[in-house]
Amino acid sequence: MSEKRFYVTYCSRTKSELKRGTPELLYQSDRVKCFFKYFPKPRAILSYKYGIIFENEVIDNYEQKGFGQNYRDCVLKVEQVLKNYEVVFYSPRALVEKPWIKLLDDAGIYYIIIRRWKDILENKADLRKFLEQLT
Repeated sequence: MSEKRFYVTYCSRTKSELKRGTPELLYQSDRVKCFFKYFPKPRAILSYKYGIIFENEVIDNYEQKGFGQNYRDCVLKVEQVLKNYEVVFYSPRALVEKPWIKLLDDAGIYYIIIRRWKDILENKADLRKFLEQLT
């Protein structure tokens, strides 16, 4: 397994009113804000519409619930981008993550899930130490 890591979380319903922007500007949930503030690079967002969005990628704002017809395209894009990485998946809410776990599994991605975002906010130095110790 590669020692390179890639950090991902999933998109949020709470979005800015911008017509276009990077994921950090468009997605406004506390989870996504925490992700961009505390997790190291490289980072990306898993998306129902795009599959995966790089942190510096400018996209159109959108409303989409579920993958719909483009699921296979999303799987292929996630596989292509993440196949050579150990993925750290930031997902504090187990009930919401099912489609994202399926996406990562169907793409054949090895991943670790981090859930305790409140701990991360309070102990950001501990998060860095924890991430450095992952094997």
